[in-house]
Amino acid sequence: MNPHNEVWLDFTSDGHGEGFAAAHHQWGFRPGEANSVVIHQEPGGAGERLACFTGPFEPRG
Repeated sequence: MNPHNEVWLDFTSDGHGEGFAAAHHQWGFRPGEANSVVIHQEPGGAGERLACFTGPFEPRG
């Protein structure tokens, strides 16, 4: 885990498969480098990787 360039969101979905998480950090995404989301089986990035997909991350501010 690297808090200087990773955002970790722990959430649990409800009976409808809906969940919510939010994070705030003082750094921005590096252009052209941030592009993946990994969903793990357990909170904190533990357990099996259940899914991995790309996302449209962009610097803000």
